[in-house]
Amino acid sequence: MRQFREESPRKRFPGRDNDRRKSRGLDEAWDQENSLHGYGRGSSRRDRSRSFTGRQSTERSTAKYNRQDSNDGRIFRNRASKSGLGKKYSDQESIPLEEELDPEPKRMFRKDWIKLREASVEKATGSSLGQVLDQPSPRILSKAKQKQIIKPAPIANFPPNDMKMFVSCLPGLEPILKAEMEALGFDCNEEAGGVSPTSTVSLEDILNCHIHLGTASHVFIRCGNPFSAYGLKDLKKKVGLLPWHQFLRGQGQLLVRVSSKKSKLNHKTAIRTAVLDGINESLKAKEPEQNRTVTNVKRDSADEEALALLVRIEHDQVLLSVDTSQTPIHRRGYRLETAKAPLREDLAFAMLHSAGWCMHDPTNPKAPVPTFSGFLDPFCGSGTIAIEAASIAAGLPPGRLRPVPLAGTSLYKPQLWRQRLGKVVRKVPKKEGERKQFQIAASDRDAGAVAAAIENAKRAGVNEWIDIQQSAISAHPWLNSDSTSEKNSGPYPLLVATNPPFGMRIAAAGGKKSKSKVHPLLPLYQTLIGRQSRLSAGGKPVSTITLLQDPNLFRKTGADMNIRFSSQHGGIPVAAAFTAAPTLDKSESKEG
Repeated sequence: MRQFREESPRKRFPGRDNDRRKSRGLDEAWDQENSLHGYGRGSSRRDRSRSFTGRQSTERSTAKYNRQDSNDGRIFRNRASKSGLGKKYSDQESIPLEEELDPEPKRMFRKDWIKLREASVEKATGSSLGQVLDQPSPRILSKAKQKQIIKPAPIANFPPNDMKMFVSCLPGLEPILKAEMEALGFDCNEEAGGVSPTSTVSLEDILNCHIHLGTASHVFIRCGNPFSAYGLKDLKKKVGLLPWHQFLRGQGQLLVRVSSKKSKLNHKTAIRTAVLDGINESLKAKEPEQNRTVTNVKRDSADEEALALLVRIEHDQVLLSVDTSQTPIHRRGYRLETAKAPLREDLAFAMLHSAGWCMHDPTNPKAPVPTFSGFLDPFCGSGTIAIEAASIAAGLPPGRLRPVPLAGTSLYKPQLWRQRLGKVVRKVPKKEGERKQFQIAASDRDAGAVAAAIENAKRAGVNEWIDIQQSAISAHPWLNSDSTSEKNSGPYPLLVATNPPFGMRIAAAGGKKSKSKVHPLLPLYQTLIGRQSRLSAGGKPVSTITLLQDPNLFRKTGADMNIRFSSQHGGIPVAAAFTAAPTLDKSESKEG
């Protein structure tokens, strides 16, 4: 069949392939084909284009070579007498349709393209923004449909009436975040990068997420359903149809963040401008007497009431979301003093949650029973893990020091925020007898890090819960099996949760200049696991959870560890490894 494909009149222009075809001995066939279309091998491109427009005359001239038999559905050609190349078949031998070339493509006119594009738009807008936003762009509609009057339909899932929420987190923390939201009474689905409730939410639900969630990064409110946009004018028009006057308040400032992927709209600055123009036109149309406008500002120059708007475009589908807080939720508000390479608060909370550290609540029979009596962080740095552990033990919610969310919107309710916060915040016990059985300690060999940890603990309100001192891991009395005095003896079962140096942002002992072939972090890990083994063998059970950059290196210590979660910290992949005490049930150490 290769010979018939080369002979086919579909390939009209020999052009630069003449030499290749000449080498195959197809000169006669192409001379004959060129003569049918009125140009020879040396004709110009202009002559070819003119002859290409004469499609009807060409089809009539080539019709005598094709004869279709209606009885058996086969095509006959008298090829041998015309080209001399059809020796494979006799004069009247039939050629099956499966071996014949595809027929010539149908010529598409403007009306045909309009019909095709309308059908594709109708197929692609199954989940668009109501009947108005479901309509394709006017530039792809026929003139008859452009004259039709489209009646706007109610906008669904737009705040403050109907709100859909999405709570984001670091990759790998989705199961822990889902467990937190289910504890708050949400029925939610776990997605890549976060968790979304299955139903609409209220203002109280959003406030509860800001107060109680410890592993969340952002709480987003969806501004309507996704809609399609194929140009900047189309985007501006459809954004202007949304009822922004019901949600925005005052002469607002917007922190517009744009992300575009596999879309015709890929210029972030132009997208940002079109969105702002659409919002301003909507405000001007609904409230012309107030003369309200919104402007885009940078994060450095934004005031406290600036609202963060996220515009996400993927495959020409636009999704608008409002960040309920300017700053991420994992920033609790107490860590103003930092040491080298500080740890994020949500990662510290996830480590404690996955290890089983919880508060003691005798009034709630459904509350989990604490497994540990004490806590220690021998590499405390600025004290993030120890402060989070003390806050959980004291019953203090993670978002107690954060500002009021939803500033600059109609949902901004400072009084309601203070009321709900006052109901959940418990008084921190100050007397020694009121602290239950918990003892919390933190240490670091750097004096500057210890001073920063003390100041941060004071701002968090848990400085009386934590014993912070300057010492190395080998000198801490809780990890010293030789200490026999009751004063130096630690509380057991003991949980050691720490974030040791990775050897990347902070050099470990020995540094990069060490000529030893042993990894500089391996002796540190061996010291930690060795102290755990000796104490557990002496009847003092110790469990550890360590944030690692290289779990394979930690396995060289011989510890029976279990990876509770994997995530990223400062662009570095990390994993939380839990090593249970030998006296604990091994089945418990494999959870998570």
